[in-house]
Amino acid sequence: MTSVMIRSLLLLAVSSKSLAAPVEDKLVKRAISYGTFDNPFSASSLWNSVPIKPVLGSYRIPDTSTGWYPTIDDGDYSIGVFKTSASDPSQKILPIDSNGINDPDAEVSLPSVTLPHFPSNALSPNGTDGSVAIHDLTSGRIYSFWQLRQDGSNWKAQQVSWGWQNGTGWGDPALYFQGASASGSPNGAGLIRAAEYARRDDPMYYHALTMTLADNALAGKDGHGVYTWPATSADSWGAQSGQIREGDRLLLPSTFDVTKLRSKELRKVARTLQKYGAYVVDRNDNTPFTIGVQLGLNYEIADKAMDWNNYVASGVPDDLNKVRRALAPMTSCDGYTTGDNKVIKPVVGRDVNLQSMRGPWTLVSGSTAGTFDTFGQRVVFPKGNTVMTGWGISDRVSWGPPKTGEKLRMTAYGSSGASIQLQVSTGSTKLVDTGALTNGKTKDFPWPSGADLNPVWTIKSGSAANGWVSVDLRRV
Repeated sequence: MTSVMIRSLLLLAVSSKSLAAPVEDKLVKRAISYGTFDNPFSASSLWNSVPIKPVLGSYRIPDTSTGWYPTIDDGDYSIGVFKTSASDPSQKILPIDSNGINDPDAEVSLPSVTLPHFPSNALSPNGTDGSVAIHDLTSGRIYSFWQLRQDGSNWKAQQVSWGWQNGTGWGDPALYFQGASASGSPNGAGLIRAAEYARRDDPMYYHALTMTLADNALAGKDGHGVYTWPATSADSWGAQSGQIREGDRLLLPSTFDVTKLRSKELRKVARTLQKYGAYVVDRNDNTPFTIGVQLGLNYEIADKAMDWNNYVASGVPDDLNKVRRALAPMTSCDGYTTGDNKVIKPVVGRDVNLQSMRGPWTLVSGSTAGTFDTFGQRVVFPKGNTVMTGWGISDRVSWGPPKTGEKLRMTAYGSSGASIQLQVSTGSTKLVDTGALTNGKTKDFPWPSGADLNPVWTIKSGSAANGWVSVDLRRV
């Protein structure tokens, strides 16, 4: 046999081996349309972006005292996600009890909430959370419910919040609570969804996953949970004794050998955890970790459906523990590659609105006070010639308030000549006065120094009824 023939046979063998490689090993990304029901949030959302050169910490998720395995399933504590169209009828949501429906953005209890469109196939998980996300495709909003329940012909809920389907997938200092998870992210963010689960030969899921941890893994302080950017909130109760914060992104190290896992679906999840990771959004009761799956998928992490004894014998639960022992929180990275292949280097607290219009507001003049409209993030004046004042910079998010010397840009929005003005004083000394800004007007200024700053907002309706005013305050 000549050397040329030998080389040809070797090339043929290599080529045949390449052709025989399993589809799951061909890590080719498919085309994705972002800001949709199947692929929520913008391409630049951190949910849809890949960390560049991530650095991982040394802390690992501990086992729990129960000895339970980690879970990835669509059971009683999964999240229902549904979409509506313009042809779907409206639905009035009633409160579960006399306390009303909690609106965490407006910080009020509502007697009812009416959605302009409601899906006929809506279901609620059987667990106590009852978390449901309804995507209104006509408005682009995601309505997030907690403890949504059907009671005969009525629907009832304990809490409602909202965010944008094409938004960041996280709260900000203005609209800080956009879902039922403790982290403030919209319901359904990071879920394994039906459309992508159906693509069984995709090598991974093309977004960060959503994860919950038990108390012994979560960081706590003074009986409360701890969060970090991009989260805007954390659990307000529990005995957290770990080191992972809500809002942390957990990743599998690049050295983790995915091929040793004994389930095709778990290998798919593990590749996702290596590339995108998972965001910690909530606590759970005594499960080392859970990864969220859309309600009703009949999801199987093993290669086929089986009873519990055979599931344990398959080795998949032990492999989930291998994943648990390897996952680590990301401490830093060199930026992110977005879903549309751009490199971004986001700065904490930048490119977000720092000021809510929720108030409280005090009527100074006029017969009728304006009211906060959460969906417009504005104050609406039923009548003209109304003046109201409010105090303070929004402080619901720890990383939100401006620091001394930071340059800010304030932009007013409104109708009918409505205006908004910010004055900041210390004692009798006025340090900032933007003047009364009307629609589209801006004012740049540095945030002043001082321990006793007194920010005062003044909003005026203009002369016409049904005018409104809003503000955008951000770092520049």
